[in-house]
Amino acid sequence: MLNKKDIFDINKRYSDRLKLNGYSPKTLGWSDKYQQEKRFERFSSHLEIYEKNILDVGCGFGDLYHYLKSKKDYEFNYTGIDINPELIKKAKILTDNKINFFEVNMLDQYQFEFLKSKKFDIVVAIGVFNLNFAKDTLKMEKFIDQMITKMNILATEKIIFDFLPLYRCDKYQSEDYIMSYSLDVISKIMSRNKLVYTINCEQLPNPMQEALIVAKKL
Repeated sequence: MLNKKDIFDINKRYSDRLKLNGYSPKTLGWSDKYQQEKRFERFSSHLEIYEKNILDVGCGFGDLYHYLKSKKDYEFNYTGIDINPELIKKAKILTDNKINFFEVNMLDQYQFEFLKSKKFDIVVAIGVFNLNFAKDTLKMEKFIDQMITKMNILATEKIIFDFLPLYRCDKYQSEDYIMSYSLDVISKIMSRNKLVYTINCEQLPNPMQEALIVAKKL
């Protein structure tokens, strides 16, 4: 569902930030490392990763991999994908090309078939659904629907992702590049995919209050 303009606009946003900030959480949209790692902490509490195969969708620099390696003293297999070739190039450099990073658009069927040829126990997406690249609510709702469906197909055990709920308890000023979703929209997507799930909205604003979904197959 991502057309050429969508991909160009998304990539330009992050490539421009990379030129400005270099290797930094700010390039990926986090205000600082603390904010980024608070999200990683939330996700990792739901990741039983011992000898698991993990796919990180929208991996950026692969910072989740480095975070998990610093916190876990056992082996796991990690693959990161992103549509931005510059971020993928840097991610490979940071891991001396020892970790699998691929420039992949999951919504391209040919590229999706490449991912299906691999085995993933857990598929995660951190911050992927926060950018309102289309400036169109219906298109963005279709985007998250298709992405979750693809993630569900790839995962053998669970998928984990976050999003900004439409009604939040923070005081963050609304901006047109920020996308929020109603819980009703998310619940319908989960139901169509036959997923059992929890929605956790307990996170304190950082700077926005985000919802975390942990979903397992029936």
